[in-house]
Amino acid sequence: MSPLLPPDEDPSRLRARLRARFTAVAVRLASGLPIAAEDAHLAGVLDDHPEARAHLAAHGAGPGAGPEPEEDESAFFLHLALHVALREQAAADLPPGIRALYEAYLARAAGDRLRAEHRMLPALEEAVARSLAQPGGDDPQPYLEALRRGLATPGRH
Repeated sequence: MSPLLPPDEDPSRLRARLRARFTAVAVRLASGLPIAAEDAHLAGVLDDHPEARAHLAAHGAGPGAGPEPEEDESAFFLHLALHVALREQAAADLPPGIRALYEAYLARAAGDRLRAEHRMLPALEEAVARSLAQPGGDDPQPYLEALRRGLATPGRH
């Protein structure tokens, strides 16, 4: 599987590539064209977010691709990318133990993948922010512990 976001690329180019890739997948889905294997997770995320899929397919990669102007475009694509990251982490079980946690969240959400992932996203967002903010911030243990705490917290699952 090719990486969604190569780590050594300029951030603005990464954002542009991410937007273009999501848009291309949305257009292919809308056209009934096959999806490349490396884009299966993107297609799955777009299937789970039909409003995003429809908007991207309708607007293509041109001006206005993404959310409506009053919405935060970066947050729109980041949200979709975080779903992809969770699915790839669970599939690869990296960091070790994430697959079992993902499955536990899925079980608590009665098999509703989108609801389970939405419960997991805050911990992933924190982990990403931590890894960007401090050297050595990419230690997976605080992330895994935050996910464990989330499972122990009563609330909507």
